[in-house]
Amino acid sequence: MSALSMLSRLALSITIAVWIFASVLPAGAQGAREEPKIALLIGNSAYREAPLRNPVNDVRAMAGTLRELGFTVLAHENTTKRAMETAILEFGRRLADGGVGFFYYAGHGLQVRGRNYLVPVDADIESEAATRIAAVDVDLLLEQMAEAKNRVNVVILDACRNNPFERRLRGASKGLAAVDAARGTLIAYATAPGSVAADGEGANGLYTEELLKALRVPGLKVEEVFKQVRVGVTSRSKGAQTPWESSSLTGDLVVNVTVNITTPAAPPPTSSSAPFDGLWAVTIDCPRTSAGSTGADGYVLIFFAKVKDGNLHGQHGNQGQPDSLTLIGKVQPDGSATLNARGMTGEPKHSVNREAKGTPYGWRGNALFEGTRGVGKRTELRSCDLSFVKQ
Repeated sequence: MSALSMLSRLALSITIAVWIFASVLPAGAQGAREEPKIALLIGNSAYREAPLRNPVNDVRAMAGTLRELGFTVLAHENTTKRAMETAILEFGRRLADGGVGFFYYAGHGLQVRGRNYLVPVDADIESEAATRIAAVDVDLLLEQMAEAKNRVNVVILDACRNNPFERRLRGASKGLAAVDAARGTLIAYATAPGSVAADGEGANGLYTEELLKALRVPGLKVEEVFKQVRVGVTSRSKGAQTPWESSSLTGDLVVNVTVNITTPAAPPPTSSSAPFDGLWAVTIDCPRTSAGSTGADGYVLIFFAKVKDGNLHGQHGNQGQPDSLTLIGKVQPDGSATLNARGMTGEPKHSVNREAKGTPYGWRGNALFEGTRGVGKRTELRSCDLSFVKQ
């Protein structure tokens, strides 16, 4: 019996859950092409005023589900305004590659004069005018999606909890304002416009808990997913909270399709001396340094790094061009790592000594990885924090 025949006999049918956010194929199409699927998730809990219990838990649970369904996930917890805006801009850049975009936010949100804002954990909002400076305008996200011109976008805002700044804002209203979805976009709210959602008493918020359940149900179209969520939330809240959506999707979207395939038996697992191998999302956060001619404005870089056989390699921007950085290092089996960065400066205001754009630079640092997360420090010239999240 040939090896091929033996493999055929060993083949077994398995059922796999595949997330597909794709429009119905036009007439005459011969088959579906695998699309890139990327999700940006932000959960803010650690507010100085009115901290929330569940948003960080919600993001972690959502990240796990979306990864199982084939998404590349960018997850951020307890983010500042600068980090949120940087993450949204990077998300928009990635969406320009096409495919499916998925944005999820859990935390405080508010509306002022008909505009919706997501509240970072460092927000200090004393007036209506301060909102525009201290919070993140939802329009920034929607503009990035519109400019990317990718096929399908889903925006989920579990951000209608009680507004801790309401008494200070004469132009503020309860909940979030209704926003018309651009073509090819579905916007889902945890509750109806102008209403307030519950944070939840369990491990997750009420809305997100029902959403996680619905995403795991095979064969539902995206509209059916949110209908199921609406029924569950309305029932459990006894009518106090009713989720709401605005959609301009141009075709049917199928969620969690069950596909039967035949595949050979998987080879037995082998031990690995490189337990941290895989794709990692990297965030480098460099705060503002001392003022004066040698000072530098703060900045945040977000990009991906791949670890293979313990060797880390990440790239921000185009190597050899201004505003680029190449990060390399060696991650030991115990999680300790030494890092080396080299690149070319971007805007002079972001570099120490205000060096001209395109000036080569380099620095060293160290990091410690544990499980699916890692933290590190730049140890030369200026202090920067590094964080790593395994995808």
